[in-house]
Amino acid sequence: MAERVDQQYELEVLADAVRALPDRCRQVIMLRYLDGLAYKEIAVQLGISPETVKVHMAKGMRRCAAFFAERGIAYEEWNIVE
Repeated sequence: MAERVDQQYELEVLADAVRALPDRCRQVIMLRYLDGLAYKEIAVQLGISPETVKVHMAKGMRRCAAFFAERGIAYEEWNIVE
């Protein structure tokens, strides 16, 4: 039971972290992790360069890590790092 509560809490924090991202970062993260698209595919879909996709991914990951840290959750515990 406690493990299930922990998982639910982690999912809620992750959802909050993603919602708190700037729009373009959120789009890139969602396309990468929910849709499983490669950087080049994301770039084509959003009409930006693959390098810009990388920039948005890095920015999003840093912001998520900060969001987790503010809540006392170690970023390394999450299985979302490339």
